[in-house]
Amino acid sequence: IGPVTDALGLSEMIAAVRGVHVADALRAYIVEVTAATRNHPDIYLGASPRASIMLLRAARAMAASNGRDYVIPDDVKALAVPVLAHRVIAAADAVMAGRSTQAILSELLQSVRVPVKDEA
Repeated sequence: IGPVTDALGLSEMIAAVRGVHVADALRAYIVEVTAATRNHPDIYLGASPRASIMLLRAARAMAASNGRDYVIPDDVKALAVPVLAHRVIAAADAVMAGRSTQAILSELLQSVRVPVKDEA
């Protein structure tokens, strides 16, 4: 199997992803999602502010891989669980009840208001 890119190509892709636009309302949404993990009763240890940055970067990469130069709320929602699941610790009661971190995060996403087009 041959390489699909080289160091220069990878650098160009990284630069392209960094150039993907994220509206202020979506930045606030990302912060609200991660902050909600710190206030959820079924989460013992929530996501750090650094997790917000990683979610932002992942959303930009998803937008770019889908041929867009802007992030949409669906990018954030699609990546929130995979990006945050290993960054939070479920509360003991939730674990004893058989609730997974992924399920808790999915529920949490339903409770955070998604910005609408006029805000984003």
